Amino acid sequence: MAATTDTSLLTDEMLQRFHECAPGYHRDNQFFQEDFEELRDAGYLKIVVPMEFGGMGLNLTQAIREQHMLACHTPATAIAVNMHAYWTGLYTDLYRIGDESVKWLLEEAGDSEIFAAGHTESGNDMPLLFSTTNATSVDGGYKIERRKSFGTVTPVWTRLGFHSTDSTDPVAPKVVHRSLPRDSDDHQIEETWDALGMRATRSDDTVFEGCVAPTEKIARVLPAGPAGMDLFGLVGSSPGGWPGSPASTTASPGASWT
Repeated sequence: MAATTDTSLLTDEMLQRFHECAPGYHRDNQFFQEDFEELRDAGYLKIVVPMEFGGMGLNLTQAIREQHMLACHTPATAIAVNMHAYWTGLYTDLYRIGDESVKWLLEEAGDSEIFAAGHTESGNDMPLLFSTTNATSVDGGYKIERRKSFGTVTPVWTRLGFHSTDSTDPVAPKVVHRSLPRDSDDHQIEETWDALGMRATRSDDTVFEGCVAPTEKIARVLPAGPAGMDLFGLVGSSPGGWPGSPASTTASPGASWT
């Protein structure tokens, strides 16, 4: 079920405060902490989480309207929120087409976990299709090594969604999609971000030093390349996902978040 109200979650007073804070975040290379806390307390970070999981249940059109208003007043805050919402929106669409495997992720989103994206890697121009981050199968899950960049909302994320490659069989490598809890062992944050050169989103690096992704936190293990894109087909421009992927036969055209 989706929310049907036309009332914005963002008040004029909130937007004005965000607008006034924006220059300082950039000038001082700061994270938008005040904006984040106010948006979180207002429930805004759950705008696309289904109501049955404790969210606002906005559909894609409604969410875009909210994000457009936010971006007009504080662009960096809006793009950072979007990096969380694209995960929750993706999980919502998969759940709505009957994919129960992502239900636990929506439960976490409803419990106020904050998601970040760990896709960008040095030397990899095709993130999501492949990964330079290693995933080695071990008892109970996969051991992860190497680095991810552009982890937007680094100071506050509690779940890092990312992918890595299991090359145990070099002829048929697999991409492991997983969610990393912030309190996991054997990883560290390196503060590499400079808002003066980019934006005030605190998009620092995460370095994996052999942390283990438990089986219950793995969303997908798929073939490398376009054939394994079913997890992200709904955010692509092609109706129903990448041509030739499982999503092209199971997903509805585009993202709906309804």
